[in-house]
Amino acid sequence: MSSLFKSKSTQKSSTEYDPRIYGESLQNLQLAEQVAAIPFQQYRGPMVAPFTRDYMTGEQMTRGIAAQGGYVPEVEQAARSTQMALGFQPAAIKAAQFTDTSLGQYMNPYQQEVIDVGLQDISRQDELARQQRQQRAASARAFGGSRAAIQEGIAAGEAARERNRFLAE
Repeated sequence: MSSLFKSKSTQKSSTEYDPRIYGESLQNLQLAEQVAAIPFQQYRGPMVAPFTRDYMTGEQMTRGIAAQGGYVPEVEQAARSTQMALGFQPAAIKAAQFTDTSLGQYMNPYQQEVIDVGLQDISRQDELARQQRQQRAASARAFGGSRAAIQEGIAAGEAARERNRFLAE
C-alpha cells in the first residue's frame, strides 16, 4: 500500500455520563428492583362505587311515581282536555260476540303449520346466537356479569320483536 492513503493522525472518542444523572439513575433502578420484589396482593376492596345520594333520591322518586300509577292520570286529563277543545265525542263501539261459533273452519289449515315452523326457526336462531354470546363471554372471562344480563335482555327483546314481526305478516 502506498503511503499516500495512510493516516498519520488517530482519533479517540469517549462518552461520560453526568455523575449526578448517573447517581439518580442508579437510585431509580434500585427502587424499581425493590418494588418488583414486593409479592402480589389481590385487591379485596369494593369493586363498584356505592350509589350516590342523588341516585338513591331518583330511585325513591321513581318508586313513588310508580306507586301512584305513574303519570297515567295526567295523560288521561290531557286527552280529555284535547277532546273537549276539538269537540271530539268518541262513540262506544261494541264488537259482536262469537261465543258459540268456531272460526277454525274458516282458517287455512296450512297456515298454523307455516307459523309454527317459522317460530321454531326464530327460536333456533335465537338459541344459537345465545350460545355464541355465552361462548364469547366465557372466553373473555366475563360470563354471568351484569353486562351479560343486559346483552341477554336486549337479545330477548330483539327475538320477541322478530317473532311479532313474523306473526304480523
